[in-house]
Amino acid sequence: MFRLVTNLSLARFIALACMTILLSDQSIQRASAVGLVYVDADPLGGNVGPLTAFESPKSDTSNLWGSRADFGSNSTLYESSVAEDSPEITQTLTGLTPGASYDVYAVYWSDQDENWTIRAGIASGVNTLYDLTGPTGTNPIPNSTQGVAASLAVWDAPPAAGAAAPDTGTFVQRPSNPLIMLLGKAGTAVADGSGNLPVFIDDVASAGAGRRTWFDGVAYAPAGTVVAATATLNRSTGLITINNPTAQNFDIKAIHIESAASGGLNASTWNAVHNSNAGWTITTPADPPNTPYISLLEENGNGSTISLAPGGGSISFGNVWNKSPYDHVVIWLTMADGSIAAMVPQFTGTVTANTDFNGDGVTNLADFQAMLANMQTNVSTGTKVEAFRKGDTNGDLSIDFADFSNFRTAYNAAHGAGAFNQLLAQVPEPSSLALFAVLGALLTNFRRRRAAPLAAAMLVATVFTTSSRAIDLLDVDINARSNATNTAPGYSAFTLSNSGAQPNGTANVNGYTISLTAVNSSGIAAGAIDDRVRTTPTGTPPLYQIYQDFVFSGTSVGVGGGMDLNVSGGSLAPNTTYSFSLYSFDQGTGGGRTVNWLDGNNANTPVATSFFNGTTLPTTDTQYKFSGLATTDATGKLLIKGRSTQPTAGNNVFLNGFEIAPVNELTLEVNTVTGQSRILDTQAGSFDASYYEIRSAGGSLNSAGWTSLDDAEATPDPVGNGWDEVPASNANILSEVNLTSKTTFTPGSSTSLGNIFSIGAAHDVRFLYAGPNETQLRNGIVKYVTSVVGVQGDYNGNGVVDMADYVLWRNGGPLQNEVNSPGVVDASDYTYWRSRFGATTGSGSGLGESAVPEPASILLVMALGGCLLTSRAHRACRPLFACG
Repeated sequence: MFRLVTNLSLARFIALACMTILLSDQSIQRASAVGLVYVDADPLGGNVGPLTAFESPKSDTSNLWGSRADFGSNSTLYESSVAEDSPEITQTLTGLTPGASYDVYAVYWSDQDENWTIRAGIASGVNTLYDLTGPTGTNPIPNSTQGVAASLAVWDAPPAAGAAAPDTGTFVQRPSNPLIMLLGKAGTAVADGSGNLPVFIDDVASAGAGRRTWFDGVAYAPAGTVVAATATLNRSTGLITINNPTAQNFDIKAIHIESAASGGLNASTWNAVHNSNAGWTITTPADPPNTPYISLLEENGNGSTISLAPGGGSISFGNVWNKSPYDHVVIWLTMADGSIAAMVPQFTGTVTANTDFNGDGVTNLADFQAMLANMQTNVSTGTKVEAFRKGDTNGDLSIDFADFSNFRTAYNAAHGAGAFNQLLAQVPEPSSLALFAVLGALLTNFRRRRAAPLAAAMLVATVFTTSSRAIDLLDVDINARSNATNTAPGYSAFTLSNSGAQPNGTANVNGYTISLTAVNSSGIAAGAIDDRVRTTPTGTPPLYQIYQDFVFSGTSVGVGGGMDLNVSGGSLAPNTTYSFSLYSFDQGTGGGRTVNWLDGNNANTPVATSFFNGTTLPTTDTQYKFSGLATTDATGKLLIKGRSTQPTAGNNVFLNGFEIAPVNELTLEVNTVTGQSRILDTQAGSFDASYYEIRSAGGSLNSAGWTSLDDAEATPDPVGNGWDEVPASNANILSEVNLTSKTTFTPGSSTSLGNIFSIGAAHDVRFLYAGPNETQLRNGIVKYVTSVVGVQGDYNGNGVVDMADYVLWRNGGPLQNEVNSPGVVDASDYTYWRSRFGATTGSGSGLGESAVPEPASILLVMALGGCLLTSRAHRACRPLFACG
């Protein structure tokens, strides 16, 4: 439907036209021409049948046609509703010349921003599907044909104005949300010996939202008559043109072009009538040359007109359409006689892909650069098309992981899915001398931009395995009602034994015992667990899917009130750490509540902290998922404590559901003392990552101390090659994307991200990540620590001294776990790295420890390293691998 501003603007436009109707000379007529004759549909009059196909009053579930007494010619039309399959009906034309050939048209209506349908033919069961926009527009229908605007047709006997006509006109009705009369050609047929000709009309079975059939009657003209002017929109150039092949002249006194849903019009390239006729005035926008994205263009002649001449006359509006996937445009014209003409242009040319942001016909690195430059920025203040040009693939006015996922899929489809990954997969096992010979060749000249990242990638490729993810032990929707839609797919559910307030709730779900207990500010059992239902859930999918049912515990005495959640039995083992995720939300009022979720068995270690944590809240209830680690006690029981931390009353603790799983997610470890953080793989299998983001609503991140995965690659590293930092990264979000490859995290491995945590800041960090083929983000675990024992010589903090540390050293650092000359990157760091190659523990020579290469291989690596060290300093070394 129209946005409010568009409704008001169009209502103003139509009101002006209506005033013109009342004040203008009623004797103004269009020039005489051979045109259409309209015949109203009238079942009771006998020209439409069978009568058994109709009902009165109309029921929208009967699968029968019903009359509408408030629209259409003579204020009556016949409707088959959204989800109905009404019978085929026949309207018979009479009084025609026997043996004469006629072009016959169905006359129907459509909402201007939807796509209502009709089927019309000259033989039973053989018809053409018509609608407003055809297979394009906001609601495209495959294999449909776009109808012709009845308002720019040539009529010998036009439809009679109905009761709604004084508000708008014969061909456009209901100004607040206009309906447009259309023509769909049923075919060309010969009247029988009695001058009769049947026309067959049908609906579209159970067409769904935005679909219905409003049938008004039929029209006919001698076969071969050109009956209407049309408009075209060229997708390649953006050119919009009105063309008049008829014998009728059309005089126009005002123009209104809109792209309400997407704001895809470019006023700076608009060929307005005003540009060549000073008598015309542009009313919207106020500053056309500097308005490249807008939803409405308006101008009027102030009493003068322009002519759409007969026999091929045209009006060009210029290349006014911005290339985008959004095709819906409506043109409104006020004619000289005050009537309103409305038409949707026919789109020609290739549809713009939702990943072709610059409209050059291909999805390539230029498009990726545009998206990357705007990721995680606010694009909601512009139009839908403007956001698309910046990288919004799905029209949600946000450029985020979903857009990256869509783009990566399209990019692989255009350039060879997984081509880069397939190259990596062909690398031989690392134990052979051949691998290091290849490495030597690749590293021969580090001035070649791509040598270093490919060499590092080849080492990584030797440990690639299929991504794996353990199945959750327990997924629970708290207090779910009988309505199945309230429970997320795959979730078990339990309902507290009573409705409304109660002291506690206990249930057994899949062999696990679950209990909830309310606590007051002193931590003593008191108060009540209260259950509620939200009939209209809000939030961001998929996290609100178990939102409708929830429980809460409040306190009237401030800090400390909340609830205890106890889970025991099932597969829970004593003294074992599990991944614990919970769904909670805030009501969006009063500045937000701060709630800590604590591991009651582990000295009240935070599991998760309210995402809001003192930040400005949205105006609607919003649900979030928090993930952390929780440990069972000696009996195998998990105790999670939800506690309000604000010193005011009424700070309720909400709980919608929770998940318990073996520790199987990637973990972000955050050292709150040093600020250093790293990604850990705590899974049983490897995980291939191509995206991650780290968020902090309170601004706890230190972007200046961030050592990104992109930083660990060779420089200069062009955009689209390996990892790329999102330029908008800041204290609230750090993010990286990998378009063409991936990083594999193997069991027990880690990768440092530098000092990304601001010491002393709020513990509100969230970690989300995804693999190359994933379309939804995974919620990673955030683990806060106070000390980390590093591996000396492990300059990138991944737990092992390897070639990646050499690459980081060669690029000038920064180095972690540095022993020689801390803070200064020099030759002594290389010497120490070489002595520690393969080490996975805190000290020692490195030789003889785990992950040490075969003796021959280590000699080759050492020789290669020495060569490259000399090359780095003098560019004059040629032993073994001919470094130069």
